[in-house]
Amino acid sequence: MKTISVQRRDRVGKGATRAIRRKNLAPGVIYGNAQPPVAIAVDPRVIDKELDTGVFFNTVYKVDMDGTSEKVLPRDVQMHVVRDTVQSIDFLRVTDDTKVKVNVPLHFSGVDKNRAVRMGGRLQVVCRELAIMTTASTIPTTISVDVSEVKFGGIVRISNIDLPSGVVANTKDDSVLVSLKAPRGVSASDLDDDL
Repeated sequence: MKTISVQRRDRVGKGATRAIRRKNLAPGVIYGNAQPPVAIAVDPRVIDKELDTGVFFNTVYKVDMDGTSEKVLPRDVQMHVVRDTVQSIDFLRVTDDTKVKVNVPLHFSGVDKNRAVRMGGRLQVVCRELAIMTTASTIPTTISVDVSEVKFGGIVRISNIDLPSGVVANTKDDSVLVSLKAPRGVSASDLDDDL
């Protein structure tokens, strides 16, 4: 589990926030778990680096503050509209059993093994991440979607994928995740029946 060092802030409000930013820090807050919120300041370069991983919002971190630590899940990051730098961040306190809603990236595997793709079919990704409900200790980094057997005109829905144990899709409908189109100018019926 990665650790992020933060400083406790005694003052809040616009003036205190400006003072924090003048020190090249980003203001933030840690809240939740039936405890009072704590105002913090964090090095925005650390947050930028974690944002670049692509899994920042579905990763549980350990926050180190004044010699104590607690588990948190990033919930919101405000970016500067011009400079694209971190302006503020919110963390949610969690335990291993805390139920959380997160969006997890989808990884499409088996593309190179798919016969229809090798024959010129176009794989169209409709959804690149999936909203899920799970405990903080079982958040997957990615969810794998096997497309090796998808045929021309075929689709893969949420109900067609195997979710990890303890993970439930947090959607109201059975959305299409990916479809496979026949090559341009060719209908699926013109191609081999087994595809």
